[in-house]
Amino acid sequence: MLAAYDYFEASDEFEDLFFEAVRDEVEFTRVFLQLAAGGVHLERRQWRAATQRLDEAVRAISRVTNDRGYDLARMADELRTVIEQVQRGSAFEWPRVLRR
Repeated sequence: MLAAYDYFEASDEFEDLFFEAVRDEVEFTRVFLQLAAGGVHLERRQWRAATQRLDEAVRAISRVTNDRGYDLARMADELRTVIEQVQRGSAFEWPRVLRR
């Protein structure tokens, strides 16, 4: 399940960064904004909204042109697994943000 983090505060911070982003920062920032928003919905047990936000994070990953050294492909794979598990009502492990 989800660890005790402040996803709401994180989503606010990433939203600020998103609106300040330019060029290749936009999609990169969108990934983390949607990831944090998905975390907020998971904490609130809003399963459909959570999977929608996490799916948007996966789609944003596919549009990132500069991953800044993060293994976003692995994160996308882990997010797809989380989405499937949430849709089934199964326990899940939150994806890790790893550098290559």
